[in-house]
Amino acid sequence: MIRREYLTGLILAGGRASRMQPGAVESAPSGRSVRHGPRGGRSPDLAVSDGGIPPIEKGLVLLRDEPLVVHARRFLAGQVSQVVISANRRVEAYARYGKVFTDDPDIGPDAGPLAGIYSALVRIDTPWLVVTPVDVINPPSDLVPRLADVIARQKTQAAYATTTRSHPLCMMVHAGLAPSLRNYLLGGDRKVMLWLESAGAVPAHFDNDEYAFGNINTLADLEYAEATWAGAAGTA
Repeated sequence: MIRREYLTGLILAGGRASRMQPGAVESAPSGRSVRHGPRGGRSPDLAVSDGGIPPIEKGLVLLRDEPLVVHARRFLAGQVSQVVISANRRVEAYARYGKVFTDDPDIGPDAGPLAGIYSALVRIDTPWLVVTPVDVINPPSDLVPRLADVIARQKTQAAYATTTRSHPLCMMVHAGLAPSLRNYLLGGDRKVMLWLESAGAVPAHFDNDEYAFGNINTLADLEYAEATWAGAAGTA
């Protein structure tokens, strides 16, 4: 088993959250249309845009009166030696919750989640990195030990979660894979699963229902989670 002191947790919060931005209209799981309104679960950390409506930074939106980044940090904190955050905007706001790494400019702007993972891999002082997206609000409580177990059993440098489908951004990866990830990104590739496969990553299967890895992509998702989220507060 990989010991806690060998693990750093990374919260991926560097995306643009384009489906959450002002003016977006989407269907809630209930089937009802939801439009961004005057509050919309926004964090007070967000600056007002020229149109008078703040741009939405997903990791700072509020769920049960706490930013999503706080829920993600709470989940990881008890299982790793430290928690860091990948963010490219609102860095000062995110810094309240942990050390923030921005993407390497050599990789290029908006290069996707692998760019955030690479920036963490070359900066951490532990051999292993545990990755979770900021918008996965209810990961399985045994995510970290299960990933560590499959890595130990199969003697590999990376593992990712699966249920009836793959959840590649819930992963554990060794810092020794940083050079291969850099080459992959500089080659113009961005697909997470393709890189994991090339790195010899193995799946760790979870029998939980899909909600265990459900994420918040839209304001409708946020509203639905606010109304239905039960029991996750103790594990996320």
